[in-house]
Amino acid sequence: MKYLIPILSSVILLGACHNTEKKETPGEEEIRKPLTITIEPENTTADMHYLWQAEFESTSGKLRMQKKTPLPIDSLNPTFIINHLNAAYPKIQLALKKISNDTIYVKINKSKYLTEQLGSTGADIYMTEATYDLCELKNVSYVDFDFKGGDHAAPGTYSKTDFINVLK
Repeated sequence: MKYLIPILSSVILLGACHNTEKKETPGEEEIRKPLTITIEPENTTADMHYLWQAEFESTSGKLRMQKKTPLPIDSLNPTFIINHLNAAYPKIQLALKKISNDTIYVKINKSKYLTEQLGSTGADIYMTEATYDLCELKNVSYVDFDFKGGDHAAPGTYSKTDFINVLK
């Protein structure tokens, strides 16, 4: 009898802890579904600026520029944009030299990947995205790139209008 009470207590306790409610688990399709985050601007007034993304269109042979990420102007600064570009293109490290009047001056110390290994289209995409992103800065219309030129990219001062094969 002295063993009966602990055994009954254990059975009652286990029965109380057992949840008969069926828990739904996501199917394999739901687990592997990629998470998509869309950031929509609250307004599209002049106070919104964007980071850009270039995509090559094989049918037209041109780059299509798309507004990728809306950002309020108060969050845009040279360090933010350069860090974004450096993260997106880790083999091309852009550094800020200075900003003067309507031009931002940047430097790529090791430019071989950009100029010799990325190919013409890849170099065009990088130069276009970097120019578009940096020209989103307040009062910046030109980007002066300082690097050792090569077969696929050349240093110099660029603006959005220099990319004539770009579709918007």
